[in-house]
Amino acid sequence: MSTSIVIGGTRGIGQVITDSLTQRGDVVYTASRRTLQNTNHIDFDISSGKVDSLLTLIDGKKINYLIFTHRYRGFDWDEEFNISVKGIDIIVNALNKMMKLLW
Repeated sequence: MSTSIVIGGTRGIGQVITDSLTQRGDVVYTASRRTLQNTNHIDFDISSGKVDSLLTLIDGKKINYLIFTHRYRGFDWDEEFNISVKGIDIIVNALNKMMKLLW
């Protein structure tokens, strides 16, 4: 059984990926700005740079797949960069020790 995290996994392509991973038997955690009453979901804003709530949800589990499906919907290029590049970098570095090497 694999463990997957889908950032932005509650709508659109993220939800399709989440559903597919769940159907194949993965334990799937989702994180988004959307509020859901799901034990495997965390309200999370990638632009905040605060990953403590995400780390609490994962609680030391080994992660097989980390998938980013979020997107910025504004017009500010600096904010786009902060979300699309810096936000991902912060999350990858925070979860690095939990990532299970597949090779």
